[in-house]
Amino acid sequence: MLHAVPVSPQIQGYVNVMSLETVTSGIIDGLCRTKSSTKSQLEYVNLIGNVDVPFSELKECIERETGIVAQSLPPAD
Repeated sequence: MLHAVPVSPQIQGYVNVMSLETVTSGIIDGLCRTKSSTKSQLEYVNLIGNVDVPFSELKECIERETGIVAQSLPPAD
């Protein structure tokens, strides 16, 4: 695994974070709703967590949460 975080002045905003359990539960719930429905349609599910991490703090957040030292990865030339 690379253990790197992209760094660029053009990258702004936030990364929305949620637990793996929330994601898998949302996927399974969507599959169950689709199977129980009489319609066979594609359904999009937008899962949103309750933690927003600013891109400017992403490296520190990853290091704090995982205990792994992440490297800053600048844009390629």
